[in-house]
Amino acid sequence: MATPAQNYALQGKQLVKVGQLLPGFSKADDRNLPKVDLYMIVDFFQELRHPAMKHVKMQRSAGVDYGTDAVGYVQLRRADGICEVVGRITPEHKVSSKPYRVVVKIDETSEKVVDAKCMDCAAAEGYCKHAVAFLGWLQRRSMEKSVTSTTSYWKKARLSNVTVETKTTALETLRPNPRKKTKTEYNASSSFLTAVLENAPEGITGLIFDHLAFKPHKGEELGIDRLLQDFLKDQIGEPDCDQFLLYCKQKMTDELCDLINKGTVLQAKSPLWHAVRFSRVTASKAYDAAHSSGNINSSLVMSVIGAARLKDTDAMKRGRKLEHSVLNEVRSQLGKINPTGIFLTPRYPVMGASPDGITEDGQSIVEVKCPTTQKNFRKYVKNDGCVAAKHLAQVQMLMHIANRKQVYFCVAHPDFELTKNVKIVKVMYDPVYSEDLMLKCQNFWEKTVFLELCRVYSN
Repeated sequence: MATPAQNYALQGKQLVKVGQLLPGFSKADDRNLPKVDLYMIVDFFQELRHPAMKHVKMQRSAGVDYGTDAVGYVQLRRADGICEVVGRITPEHKVSSKPYRVVVKIDETSEKVVDAKCMDCAAAEGYCKHAVAFLGWLQRRSMEKSVTSTTSYWKKARLSNVTVETKTTALETLRPNPRKKTKTEYNASSSFLTAVLENAPEGITGLIFDHLAFKPHKGEELGIDRLLQDFLKDQIGEPDCDQFLLYCKQKMTDELCDLINKGTVLQAKSPLWHAVRFSRVTASKAYDAAHSSGNINSSLVMSVIGAARLKDTDAMKRGRKLEHSVLNEVRSQLGKINPTGIFLTPRYPVMGASPDGITEDGQSIVEVKCPTTQKNFRKYVKNDGCVAAKHLAQVQMLMHIANRKQVYFCVAHPDFELTKNVKIVKVMYDPVYSEDLMLKCQNFWEKTVFLELCRVYSN
C-alpha cells in the first residue's frame, strides 16, 4: 500500500514546487531524523533480492559523495510508529533539472526499513540509485555526533547550485588545484559502502551487493568506448576503420559475448546493457541506419553515440506499461517465453540486438510492440498482414545477430487493455536481405559514428 507521501506525490503530481511541505510533514533536522543503521539497510537490501523486486537499476555512479551533495529539502511525518522521510535528490546527469522525490518509510518500533522509492525515476520503477543514495544519507546522519547547534536539512542540495555553464565545464577547470584526499576523508566517504559489505551475511550476492562492491563486469571490455580507446593508443596517423573492426573481432570471443548476453537479461535496468549498447547500431535503428544520408551531424548519429536525448513517445510509454501483460497473452499461444539480454556477434562487432524474449525451445525470437492508435498500428503491420519495412529491418537484424531463424512479431491492438487482442506475425529469416542490411548499417557506422568517436577520443 502506498504511503501518504507516495499518494500525495502520485495523485496528479500535486507537489509542484521544490521546497513545499507536504500536509502533515515537518522540516527535517538533526534532532528529528529517524535512526537508520547498517543492519537495517542490509536487511532491506536482502529483501530487494526477492524475485518480485529483481528489476533494480543500480549504476556505479550512485556513490556516497554524490548522495551527500545531492540531497536537499528533507521533510518527515510520524504516525503509528512509522516515520516517512521525503527528500529531493538532484540527478547527477542533469543537475539543473527538477530534483527527484525519494520517499523512505521506517518502522521505528521494529527498527526496520519498510520501503525506499524514487517517485520520479521511471526507468528504475522506484528502486534505483537515488533511493539507495538517500538511505546512505540517512545512515550517515545517524552516525554524526550531536552538537549544541541544530542542523537543518530543509535546504537546497549543494549539487543543485551548479549552474548550467559550470556543469558543462571540464572537471579540470572546476578543480584546477585538486587536493589529495586524506585517509580520514576517504574513510568517511566510503564507510557506508564498506560497512554494509562487512555486515552483510556471508556469501550474499545480487545486483545491490555487486554494485556496492564496485565489481566491473568482464563484459565491459567489449564496450565500443573501451575498444576504441585501446585501439587508438597504438595508432599512428589517421585511424583506419577496417583495422578497428578487425581489432574488435579479435577481442570479441563467443564466450565473452555469451557472458554479456546472460549478464544483461534486465536490459534497460542493467548498467552493462547500457555500456555495451553505447555507439553500436541496434536493431531498432537498423532501417534508419541503412537508409541514412551519411550526415555525421544527423540526429541518428547523435542518438547512436548518446549525444541526443531519445524522445519518449506515447508508444514507448505504453510499451513499458503493457509489455508484461502482452507477453502473458503471447505465452498463452506460444508457451513459455524466457527473458534475454543483448546479443553481440564478432562478425559485425558494432551491431547489437536486444529481443523482448526467446521461446522456451530457444529457436524463436519474440518482439513486442504497443502502438497507441489504429493508424499507428498500420505502421507496424500493414493491411496485407505483413510487417512494415522499418520493423522488418529490425526483426531481420535480431535474427541475424541472435542466430535464430524466426521471429514472432507481436503487436498489441490499440484497445488491448479491453480486448487483450495481440496480432502475432511469424517472420522467417531472410539471409540475403539481412546480409545486405548489415553491410549498409556497417557502412553507415564507418562513415559517421567511427569518425565522430575518433574525433572525440583523439582530442
